[in-house]
Amino acid sequence: MRRTWPLIPALLLMSAPVLAQPAPADAGTMQSILDELRQLRVDLKVTITQAQRAQVLLYRLQTQEAAVARSSQRLDDARTKYMGALFQRKSADADIKRQEAFVANTDNPADERKMLQATIIPQLKSKMESFGVEEQQTEVTLADAQGQLLRDQGKLTELQAQLDELQKDLERSEQTAIASR
Repeated sequence: MRRTWPLIPALLLMSAPVLAQPAPADAGTMQSILDELRQLRVDLKVTITQAQRAQVLLYRLQTQEAAVARSSQRLDDARTKYMGALFQRKSADADIKRQEAFVANTDNPADERKMLQATIIPQLKSKMESFGVEEQQTEVTLADAQGQLLRDQGKLTELQAQLDELQKDLERSEQTAIASR
């Protein structure tokens, strides 16, 4: 009997690993848990990627909104300069007409008329021409500013559309995740 006593603990130790092995039903459960973990990992990667895309789009959207604001300010400035140049040219034109009418209707001697025609009216005409050139230049600047604003607004619209599409993708992903549960 003395020899059998050492065999009993050995038998008990050998039977312990057999009892610790999971039943075949537990293997299926473990596999489904592993599959779910893998799917969660994939879903997390997709969500992180979409979140990063959203951050980039939001940054680009903010930058483009600032560009639109700058373009809008540039357009307002160009309009102001254009209106100023237009006013100056029209004002100079009115001054010329007033001086010509004054010269034509004045009772001043012919020498005084000739002096007015020779000095003041040519100066006013020169100013009017320079105001006309300035008006043309500001008109070109105005057209450029309008074009730039339209381009910037177009880019902003594109970015907003991309952001809307990303939002739809996120909603679809969320609906898919809810449906698969």
